[in-house]
Amino acid sequence: MAMYVWFLIPLGLATWSGNSPVHVAVIWMLIGFGGNAVFYAMLSLGYNKRFTDHSLTIPQMWLAIIVTFYAQIYAGPLRGGYLLALILMFIFGCFKLRTKQMLWVSLSSSFIYAATIPLAAIVEGPAFNWVQSLILWFIYTTIMPMVSVVAGVVSRMRHDLAANRSQLQAALEEVTHLASHDELTGLSNRRWMMETLERERALAQRRDSGFCLCIVDLDHFKQVNDVHGHAAGDAVLQAFARISLKKLRGTDIMARHGGEEFLLFIPSDTVAAAEHCVQRIRETLAHTVFDGLPEDFRITMSGGLTHHQPGEPIASTLERADAALYQAKASGRNRIETA
Repeated sequence: MAMYVWFLIPLGLATWSGNSPVHVAVIWMLIGFGGNAVFYAMLSLGYNKRFTDHSLTIPQMWLAIIVTFYAQIYAGPLRGGYLLALILMFIFGCFKLRTKQMLWVSLSSSFIYAATIPLAAIVEGPAFNWVQSLILWFIYTTIMPMVSVVAGVVSRMRHDLAANRSQLQAALEEVTHLASHDELTGLSNRRWMMETLERERALAQRRDSGFCLCIVDLDHFKQVNDVHGHAAGDAVLQAFARISLKKLRGTDIMARHGGEEFLLFIPSDTVAAAEHCVQRIRETLAHTVFDGLPEDFRITMSGGLTHHQPGEPIASTLERADAALYQAKASGRNRIETA
């Protein structure tokens, strides 16, 4: 749109000096501004997504090329100046088009340019300079393919850069995920969980709120590896992770604390509410049938639950939770003890 507005200045001067009729400037504004309004509406409403080229680069270029060719028919001795506008239009194409597309537009527009020469001769009459017009056409036909090749190279570089940026972004996201998550279960890992707990501790202290921590351990898990193999043990750990994520709320966080031990963060001010959450996991796990294991195989979990006391270190909270877990195991397992 800025290009159409800018070229109204020389077009207006050409009209004022009598080198171009008034209707050329009027048609330039109607087609240029009206066409761009249509393209803007298509982009805003999403109709452009029906086409392969979502940016509608080629239609936009053809609109500019056609209206420029129309204007230069009436340009008289100023005709050569319109070549500069056409070069700018081809530079616009380098943002999206490949070299082959640019060459197709340049060569096909060259034929259209040739067709306008006789029309310009009719408009100007005896004053028309055929030699000058043919030289300008030859310059256009020679330069535009070169511009197209350069623009195509720039376009390819932009595409390659965008692709590399996407790959780097994907790699960064993967590295970030691996740094904060356990590879086997997909749960948060111990390091990330401890960092999160320190932030939650500071936040709870400012807000005068609390949270609960629960250390969970799968009962007799070593026997699973010894009897059924490590692959079965991995499958049990993965299944436990899936069960936990399904039963937890969006604000709860489960992390793998190490081996078959897990750490659960529950932002609750009461141990009773947190215990209800952990019991849901325990009950579901106790009745879960595992693929690849005997149908009568079952595994249970024990848990030690405690409430974080305002101002105390996270290590102290974990010590109480660990003591409660020890009590749960000593009391027969498959239970949740609170401290």
